[in-house]
Amino acid sequence: MPRKIIRRTTPLAEEPAPPVSKPDPAPKQKSGGSPFGLIAMLVLVACAGLAGWKYLPSSNKGATKASASTTDQVADLVKAVSKHIVVKAGETPMVAIVQDPDALRAQNALFYKDAQTGDRLLVWSDKAVLYSPSRDIVLAMAPLSPSAGTPSAPNTPVASPSKDQVTVEVRNGSGILGLATKAADKLKAEGWKVVTVTNAKQKDAKSSQVLGSSEKTLGSLPSDLAKLIDGSVVSSLKDETPSTADILVIVGGDYQP
Repeated sequence: MPRKIIRRTTPLAEEPAPPVSKPDPAPKQKSGGSPFGLIAMLVLVACAGLAGWKYLPSSNKGATKASASTTDQVADLVKAVSKHIVVKAGETPMVAIVQDPDALRAQNALFYKDAQTGDRLLVWSDKAVLYSPSRDIVLAMAPLSPSAGTPSAPNTPVASPSKDQVTVEVRNGSGILGLATKAADKLKAEGWKVVTVTNAKQKDAKSSQVLGSSEKTLGSLPSDLAKLIDGSVVSSLKDETPSTADILVIVGGDYQP
């Protein structure tokens, strides 16, 4: 019988399992920090290298631009601030939110002295204002002066109290009976803290005058009050007895209640 030839074949090697493809990790977002740093940089460029702007954070730590704020939210914020100071009409300010008060104080101890998390920094072309929505007070203000169409270095930031934190004395210098009382009532209705209403030594003052205390930081409050009564801010009042109030008002004959 013919032999059966049995051929042995080498067993096929088991094919390796296809490699398991791991999903690519999500690309890490660059920690560019808050866009507020960009604002500060643009402002510095606009200033053409001028020194100053000490109220702005020197880095992107401590405050962030309120980019998510709607136009209505910014308008409401400006309306709240305008109850305490005169703001530039027709101009929308840059707005930043305080996130790390200690980091900001390390950069500018005076301006951010009373800052808390959540406070707002508003920057117009003529001033920078630190405002607390939760406390409804202006914590600090840095006035700016225009130069060749661009903001220049501000003066040293001045911590400005709100009008309900200062005392006001109203004196009648017009000789018109009851005119000082009417002026005092108007100031009280606007939120000013009037503590005394009396007569002035002078009886023939033609216009109203406002004198702020030289011993207390008042910011723009004397000028704000003067605008309210159509008066003017003066550096001294001749022959008048010094007042113990923070602001002294002499009501003149041209005052219209």
